Amino acid sequence: MTDPIDAAVIDELRAILDDDAVAELFLLYLDDAPRTLAALSEAAGRGDAPGVRAAAHRLKGAAAGVGAHEVEGRAREVELEALAGRVDAERVAALRAAAARAEEALRGAWTDAGEGPREG
Repeated sequence: MTDPIDAAVIDELRAILDDDAVAELFLLYLDDAPRTLAALSEAAGRGDAPGVRAAAHRLKGAAAGVGAHEVEGRAREVELEALAGRVDAERVAALRAAAARAEEALRGAWTDAGEGPREG
């Protein structure tokens, strides 16, 4: 399995943004991703393919911005299935698991450095 967060993306962000801006980007992801996943799960539970598609699309973009490529790819799969009118519970579950790994990795990367997001 690859790392949940692409270190090259983090390095690239740090090369073009100051530490506060990078931290803010990660905090935004950590704040928004759980809500987006909850909306996606609720839509999936209702069989609401357009709602699933919209939430998956939002998560895909957010994940790309922080280098969470597995989340990005899984969200793309869910989005494409929903675009075809299908809601695949197994793909949604795989997306949720990937997002949990990415969240843990982001929190760990910043808390190990003694800065940034912690549980909260």
